[in-house]
Amino acid sequence: MYECKCCICGLDIEDLLEVAHVRRWSDDPYNRLNPSNCILLRVLHHKVLDKELIKIENNKVYCTEKVMMCASDSVKECLLRFHGKRIAQPEISAQQAITNLKRYKVYQVKLTCYTEHQCVT
Repeated sequence: MYECKCCICGLDIEDLLEVAHVRRWSDDPYNRLNPSNCILLRVLHHKVLDKELIKIENNKVYCTEKVMMCASDSVKECLLRFHGKRIAQPEISAQQAITNLKRYKVYQVKLTCYTEHQCVT
């Protein structure tokens, strides 16, 4: 997913990356597990998204009024450089991710059934 890089800035240190929801978990229960609602972000970008300092719409990053009203110039510098920037797209489509997940679940079920059968005999 996203070639293991933050879709906003391209950071590729896996320990500093998290999967985030574009539409908030609490606001959109129907899309909680929808792969097209998930993006890969560095921890900082995930936090500022959750705190509503930035938003992602139409595959672009936008700074909210909270950033503009912030007294800290370093916060503005850190976030404003991404304002209006198009985010990277995942290397596979959401539909492909769902297909892969279904295949994995079928494999898990078959493996579990096989393992349980082996234990019984």
